[in-house]
Amino acid sequence: MDCILATNGVTKRYGNRNVVNTVSINVCKGDIYGLIGKNGAGKTTLLKMICGHSTLDAGEISLFGKAGKEAAEFLPKIGSLIERPGIYPAMSAEDNLKMKCLASGINQPEIINQILSIVGLGEVGKKPVGIFSMGMKQRLGIAMALTGYPELVILDEPINGLDPGGIAEVREVIRSLNQKLGITFVISSHILEELSKISNRYGIIENGVLLREMTTQEISMAGRTRIELKTNDIQKACTILQSAGLKSLNVTEEGVIQIFDRVIDSGDITMTLSLGGIKVREIIVKTDTLEDYFLQLTEKSQ
Repeated sequence: MDCILATNGVTKRYGNRNVVNTVSINVCKGDIYGLIGKNGAGKTTLLKMICGHSTLDAGEISLFGKAGKEAAEFLPKIGSLIERPGIYPAMSAEDNLKMKCLASGINQPEIINQILSIVGLGEVGKKPVGIFSMGMKQRLGIAMALTGYPELVILDEPINGLDPGGIAEVREVIRSLNQKLGITFVISSHILEELSKISNRYGIIENGVLLREMTTQEISMAGRTRIELKTNDIQKACTILQSAGLKSLNVTEEGVIQIFDRVIDSGDITMTLSLGGIKVREIIVKTDTLEDYFLQLTEKSQ
């Protein structure tokens, strides 16, 4: 897939502190890219630099294959909702969008109702925003990010503070825009479990440092129930297990063999290895939530 956003060693300093430290991410066309990190990890600062709202102290940002000054020409192709939506509660949703269009130099009045319909606010466009639920306000914020029909939309904590119903509303809007209009998203959040429901790729950031980029498959494996065992011969043990029909195996950097199929057969697995001359030093059945995995990864970075 085409890479439409890449950061190469991007750094931002405040005083003597690097709040974003040599971060390199890659976002491909059609991605819903989840940028995951605790509050204060550097997510918002990174997104502001990508959108051109903040300068870089080091590194480079490429947009749609162009870097440096050429990349700046593509900023109009980016829509963004960073921090709180800039909406006026006494005005209607339609009037808020008109204000955004005027501020962006967009003279296409017909797109206002189109965008409101896209985010599911077509029936309430003339009502004052002050009576909207939190989920409806976030959908309006996304609508404002869609003015000009950008190819890339950047959303900073779009589900923060929402109740379960509001989270579901925003999640479905993002999924629909991605699938039906082909819009690429970068979404920051500290709630990994929610991002895992819509994202296909992830970047995990902690203290301004990108710890890892992962795919949906890798995230899914991190939260699956599995057998974990330690042996005196990892390579031979894996060969025996594969010969016994266990195909879904993984070996961690710490030398732990993870088995993701036939989890209920731990006794049979131990017997099979023993008959093959392999000593099992430790065996457990383990299930981590995605939050568990995130915490383990960030703790290792301390």
